[in-house]
Amino acid sequence: MRKLLWSTFGVALISMVFAGCKKEEEPTYMVQVTATEGGTVEGQNGEYKEGETVVFTAVPAADYYFTQWSDGSTDNPRKIIIHKYDVNIEAQFEELFTATGAFGNQNYVDLGLESGTLWITCNLGATDPWEYGGYYAWGETQTKDFYGWETYKYCKGSFETLTKYCSAAEYGFNGFTDTLGILLPEDDAATAVLGSDFSMPTSADWKELGSQCYWVWTDNYIEKNVAGRIVYKAKVASDKGKRWRMGESEGAEPVSASYSLSDTHIFLPAAGYIGGLEYQGGSDLYNAGCEGVYWSSYFMGGNAPYGARVCNFDCNNYLSPNGNGIRSYGFSVRPVRRK
Repeated sequence: MRKLLWSTFGVALISMVFAGCKKEEEPTYMVQVTATEGGTVEGQNGEYKEGETVVFTAVPAADYYFTQWSDGSTDNPRKIIIHKYDVNIEAQFEELFTATGAFGNQNYVDLGLESGTLWITCNLGATDPWEYGGYYAWGETQTKDFYGWETYKYCKGSFETLTKYCSAAEYGFNGFTDTLGILLPEDDAATAVLGSDFSMPTSADWKELGSQCYWVWTDNYIEKNVAGRIVYKAKVASDKGKRWRMGESEGAEPVSASYSLSDTHIFLPAAGYIGGLEYQGGSDLYNAGCEGVYWSSYFMGGNAPYGARVCNFDCNNYLSPNGNGIRSYGFSVRPVRRK
């Protein structure tokens, strides 16, 4: 009898020891990440333990862009570290503004300008608004590998030997001058590439764009990792000519309207330029991601015929719709179309 009792007691004791050694199972927390219309989410939903990390990426569909997560975060990809609670968030997307019309294979935007000028949505040589496109010397209609006076079409090897578009004899080849102040159609890259319905903007076109639209700098246009200026159709008169960067107004007065990529706009990539230092030529790309330089069809004239008018902006506060550029350098071209 006593032996039986000890046996029973021993079994019970061993069971208690094993029960005491059994480790409690760690709690898990549910992660559920979804998406609104206009995109999807890459990542693995499920149960995770405290301290684990899971990453989700919001992927917009065509003609949509990612705005934020439902908890206000704009990080993308989104890294989530599991704490002692479930996670339930949503990737939010909005429809991207698309062009108001198309002519041939070129989409254009009506920015409500007084002149009625229609701006093409892409740089010349690009197929999407965020692409840099080609680089052109002023008055040349094809891209090339080296941009300098040595290869410039309308000179004899230097800025003092111009053979066309020259207003000062000291810069003309053997004293050459002419009365041309704006590119002829055969020398306009936009016209030569796209046809007679398109042209490079005039200096007045760039000035109008600068004074009648609302300009916003972005470091990452629609998640494409491309920086530049978004040029919006102004919603109210007081926003015309205003500029905005990094959450602070660059204009003299506060901006009175809010804008998003679903509003009418064009995007001008900060594509930099190809050339060299001072008047020297080159094949290197400078300042891409921080500066945009866009040709107009007007040359500087006067005592500086080696230059032409440009729209120039950078990643700081600078914006000049009527700047100067060296004709032999490779700058961007944004075509326009007249109504």
